[in-house]
Amino acid sequence: MTLTIYPVQASICDKAKQRLQMHRTDCSLSAPWDAALFQEVATNLFKSAQWDVLSQPCATPEAAAALEDLASLSLAMIYLRITQKRRNPAIQSLNALL
Repeated sequence: MTLTIYPVQASICDKAKQRLQMHRTDCSLSAPWDAALFQEVATNLFKSAQWDVLSQPCATPEAAAALEDLASLSLAMIYLRITQKRRNPAIQSLNALL
Protein backbone atom coordinates (compact mmCIF):
# COMPACT_ATOMS: atom_id res chain seq x y z
CA MET A 1 0.00 0.00 0.00
CA THR A 2 1.40 3.37 -1.06
CA LEU A 3 0.82 6.36 1.17
CA THR A 4 -0.16 9.53 -0.68
CA ILE A 5 1.24 12.64 0.98
CA TYR A 6 0.00 16.15 0.26
CA PRO A 7 1.15 19.47 1.69
CA VAL A 8 -1.38 20.64 4.30
CA GLN A 9 -2.75 24.18 4.04
CA ALA A 10 -3.39 24.42 7.79
CA SER A 11 0.23 23.51 8.44
CA ILE A 12 1.38 26.16 5.97
CA CYS A 13 -0.72 28.80 7.74
CA ASP A 14 0.53 27.72 11.17
CA LYS A 15 4.16 27.84 10.04
CA ALA A 16 3.62 31.28 8.46
CA LYS A 17 2.07 32.59 11.69
CA GLN A 18 5.04 31.23 13.65
CA ARG A 19 7.45 32.97 11.26
CA LEU A 20 5.54 36.24 11.61
CA GLN A 21 5.47 35.94 15.40
CA MET A 22 9.25 35.42 15.47
CA HIS A 23 9.68 38.44 13.16
CA ARG A 24 7.45 40.58 15.38
CA THR A 25 9.50 39.58 18.44
CA ASP A 26 12.87 40.07 16.73
CA CYS A 27 11.97 43.43 15.18
CA SER A 28 9.81 44.78 18.00
CA LEU A 29 6.93 45.38 15.61
CA SER A 30 3.85 46.78 17.22
CA ALA A 31 1.43 46.45 14.32
CA PRO A 32 -1.69 44.58 15.37
CA TRP A 33 -2.40 41.14 13.94
CA ASP A 34 -4.81 41.35 11.01
CA ALA A 35 -6.48 37.94 10.81
CA ALA A 36 -8.72 38.96 7.90
CA LEU A 37 -5.72 40.12 5.85
CA PHE A 38 -3.81 36.94 6.65
CA GLN A 39 -6.76 34.78 5.59
CA GLU A 40 -7.18 36.75 2.36
CA VAL A 41 -3.49 36.44 1.51
CA ALA A 42 -3.55 32.70 2.32
CA THR A 43 -6.66 32.12 0.22
CA ASN A 44 -5.17 33.93 -2.75
CA LEU A 45 -1.83 32.16 -2.35
CA PHE A 46 -3.49 28.74 -2.36
CA LYS A 47 -5.52 29.66 -5.46
CA SER A 48 -2.56 31.03 -7.43
CA ALA A 49 -1.14 29.11 -10.36
CA GLN A 50 2.32 29.47 -8.81
CA TRP A 51 1.23 27.19 -5.97
CA ASP A 52 -0.73 24.57 -7.96
CA VAL A 53 1.92 22.16 -6.73
CA LEU A 54 0.23 22.25 -3.30
CA SER A 55 -2.65 20.19 -4.69
CA GLN A 56 -0.36 17.48 -6.03
CA PRO A 57 0.95 14.51 -4.04
CA CYS A 58 4.55 14.52 -2.84
CA ALA A 59 6.89 11.57 -3.08
CA THR A 60 7.91 11.68 0.60
CA PRO A 61 6.83 13.33 3.85
CA GLU A 62 10.07 15.32 3.73
CA ALA A 63 9.16 16.70 0.29
CA ALA A 64 5.73 17.74 1.59
CA ALA A 65 7.31 19.39 4.63
CA ALA A 66 9.81 21.26 2.44
CA LEU A 67 6.99 22.49 0.22
CA GLU A 68 5.02 23.57 3.29
CA ASP A 69 8.06 25.48 4.55
CA LEU A 70 8.51 27.25 1.23
CA ALA A 71 4.83 28.17 0.94
CA SER A 72 4.73 29.37 4.56
CA LEU A 73 7.74 31.61 3.93
CA SER A 74 6.03 33.07 0.87
CA LEU A 75 2.80 33.63 2.81
CA ALA A 76 4.62 35.31 5.69
CA MET A 77 6.62 37.56 3.37
CA ILE A 78 3.55 38.68 1.43
CA TYR A 79 1.66 39.46 4.65
CA LEU A 80 4.66 41.34 6.04
CA ARG A 81 5.12 43.38 2.85
CA ILE A 82 1.46 44.42 2.86
CA THR A 83 1.48 45.42 6.53
CA GLN A 84 4.70 47.39 6.09
CA LYS A 85 3.24 49.27 3.13
CA ARG A 86 0.14 50.10 5.19
CA ARG A 87 2.38 51.95 7.66
CA ASN A 88 3.87 54.08 4.87
CA PRO A 89 2.67 57.69 5.37
CA ALA A 90 2.00 58.13 1.65
CA ILE A 91 -0.16 55.01 1.57
CA GLN A 92 -1.99 56.12 4.73
CA SER A 93 -2.81 59.51 3.21
CA LEU A 94 -4.07 57.88 0.00
CA ASN A 95 -6.19 55.45 2.01
CA ALA A 96 -7.64 58.37 3.96
CA LEU A 97 -8.89 59.81 0.65
CA LEU A 98 -10.92 56.66 -0.04
